[in-house]
Amino acid sequence: MSIRKQFFVAFSLAPGLMNFPVLAADMGGVTELCPPHLTEAGKFHMLQDMKIYDGPPESGAEILPRVTGKVSAWNIAASRAAGAEPNVVCTYKHTDQTAAPALPANAAECSFNAIYPAQTTCR
Repeated sequence: MSIRKQFFVAFSLAPGLMNFPVLAADMGGVTELCPPHLTEAGKFHMLQDMKIYDGPPESGAEILPRVTGKVSAWNIAASRAAGAEPNVVCTYKHTDQTAAPALPANAAECSFNAIYPAQTTCR
């Protein structure tokens, strides 16, 4: 089975965050969400964490993940069923800059794998 890759640019308009357009890759139903690193003034900043909020990040309504070892997973289908629109914020080591990619419309669960190199996916 071949992996089909489609690229799209997702813009976040969350006020107050230093957001950058995020390139996400759809690989046959699994979408890589947060970029593995950001570059600032010629320095690489590796992905540190991902948080998902039940609405705008400013609301502070963080959805708590199910944690198994170094993998965190969020059930976003439940939030969407309740009428909320979950928002993602990706944080990076040694910088205050963040990325806020748009969640894929069909995603039901997202995960963050903290094993180096950190990776985020949605299905």
